[in-house]
Amino acid sequence: MTCSDPKHISINQKRFSPLALGCGAFSGAYGPVSQDAVTGAVCEALDSGVTLLDTSPYYNDSEIKLGKALKALEPKFPRSSYKICTKLGRYGYHKAEFDYSAARVVSSVQESMRRLHTNYLDIVLCHDVEFVDLLQVVDVALPQLFDLKEKGVIRYVGISGYPLEVLLEIAQIQSKRGNPLDVCLSYCNLNLHCQLLEEYVPRLRAAG
Repeated sequence: MTCSDPKHISINQKRFSPLALGCGAFSGAYGPVSQDAVTGAVCEALDSGVTLLDTSPYYNDSEIKLGKALKALEPKFPRSSYKICTKLGRYGYHKAEFDYSAARVVSSVQESMRRLHTNYLDIVLCHDVEFVDLLQVVDVALPQLFDLKEKGVIRYVGISGYPLEVLLEIAQIQSKRGNPLDVCLSYCNLNLHCQLLEEYVPRLRAAG
């Protein structure tokens, strides 16, 4: 991923908006959110040039509400006008609600596409990788995702989580295997209170 253009970022020469609309709030976790409010928020984001939409099956019915909004807005914003990032592997608060098996990877992608009314996904991330065995990520989930990428079902493969050292370790493993990650997503590591991400960006880029 590069960010030489302030209006876009690039992943493998494909341009993305530098800001994403985080759709976790559509889950209702922070209070009730109507479908009309979701549709209005998505419309405002797309009108403003924010064309990367981030969601997850872990965020309750976020994918469902986002999918309904995109379907309603389809006359104005066709599928080619925005990018969808979703996740898999985490489906609840407890460790028992993680499933990184190959079969679940496939079914999760299929379920997300159905909810989001699309026949492909732009970015799919293994969600919160620090909570599962590393080998389950690199030997099971990621190979299955890269297989789906080869088939054209998804465009970019990545991981998400909080501890940057864990993300870097997985990125380096993938680099050594000749199948580098397209995307790494973290949170709370580049803000007024923490700038740790700045130390890791060059190392993550070096890993692919």
